[in-house]
Amino acid sequence: MRLSGKVVLVTGSATGVGEGIARRAAAEGATVVIHGREEERQTGEGIAQELGGLFVAGELSDPLVPRRIVDATVERYGRLDGLVN
Repeated sequence: MRLSGKVVLVTGSATGVGEGIARRAAAEGATVVIHGREEERQTGEGIAQELGGLFVAGELSDPLVPRRIVDATVERYGRLDGLVN
């Protein structure tokens, strides 16, 4: 497992290509942080639960949201090893 023990944030991962990337990262051993918009919360939380990760909602066009996502990740896992945007 090449990503074993790594914490990876995948933006836009509540649906589509981002979801596929998050699932692959989890299959490679990563702990994944799922990100999506507020209206994707239910789906994103389900994916995060299935993969053993965290879901964080937020609109990335808001300049405060990226920091909040990173802070939530570090608060939960103590670090962030990778980002797929």
